[in-house]
Amino acid sequence: MNRFALIIGLLIIILTVASLEAQWTIPRQVIQEIYDQGSVYPDSIIYPEKETITFRAFITERPEYVITNEHHSSYATMSGGIFAVVFNLGNFPSLTDAPRDWSFGETVRIEVEHTPSGRIGSSEFVIQEGSSAIIRRNEKAILLSDPPEDED
Repeated sequence: MNRFALIIGLLIIILTVASLEAQWTIPRQVIQEIYDQGSVYPDSIIYPEKETITFRAFITERPEYVITNEHHSSYATMSGGIFAVVFNLGNFPSLTDAPRDWSFGETVRIEVEHTPSGRIGSSEFVIQEGSSAIIRRNEKAILLSDPPEDED
């Protein structure tokens, strides 16, 4: 009987450790508004044209794992009356093979490009506690501008 109890106990420990090591993802949508060059909030908002924005998003602590508009469920589009980049922080492990999920206190960087003009913009924010969507608009919108000129 003791041997049987020992085996059962070991199996429970092994299963517990294995479940702790499993990759659990926590969905958390990010909606980042984009303004085109010449916009002035709140008086004169200009949005980029549909299908002209590409983007990259990554957690700065793991910059090699990047979500782009080429991944399924990650896109830039006009929705709900605003033009925004939309992606889910919980998709980093499944889309980029990141070793772990996001955590509170980590920094997310979003880089966008208006492909017809080459205008660019970026933003960073710290992931705050909570489970609701992270909506960055109005004063937190990314404003596209011409890239700096190379000084050769």
